[in-house]
Formats: sequence, C-alpha cells, structure tokens
Amino acid sequence: MIVNKASWAPFNLASTRVLCAGNLYHHGHLSRAVCCRLEGEPGLDTLLPTRYSLHHPTLGCVSGHNPPRDTEKTKPYSINWCVGDERPEVTNSGTGMRQDR
Repeated sequence: MIVNKASWAPFNLASTRVLCAGNLYHHGHLSRAVCCRLEGEPGLDTLLPTRYSLHHPTLGCVSGHNPPRDTEKTKPYSINWCVGDERPEVTNSGTGMRQDR
C-alpha cells in the first residue's frame, strides 16, 4: 500500500480496547480494516504525528442472536479514494485485499 502523507490522516482509538461486530464478523477482514493493513508498512512511524502509533485492539463477535433479516451481504468490491490520491484503491470485500496484488 502506498501512503500519501498529504491525504492520509490517522485516527485515535486509544480509548477503544475492544471492537465487536455482528453476524457477518470475520476476524481477518475486520483486523485488516482496523489495523493490520498498515503493519510492516515502511516509514509508517515517520508519517504518524507525535504520540500516535499502530495499535491492535481486541476484536470480537457478539454472541447474541437476532431474528434473521432480509438483507444481502456486501458487494464484492469496495472503492476508496482520498483527495490527492492518484487513483482509487479497489479492495476485494471477500478477502479484504487490494485488487492490484
């Protein structure tokens, strides 16, 4: 992943220790969305503001049961773009990985 310092802004989850998701929970997809996509990114520490760092919150799935709803799963692709990006990033929603890989 190419990180453009001009268009990339970190968000702070310092007060969040646990994230929970519902019935479409998939640990791998959620962890990549929240933190793991940036793990091992060269130069990440130089792009982050002072006192920011990459954290890995505990991820979990709720165990309660809700009656089934008439809904569809998400579409197979996600398109993400920020001002200053050369082109949009296309992500496979099934794998959580960028399509250009």
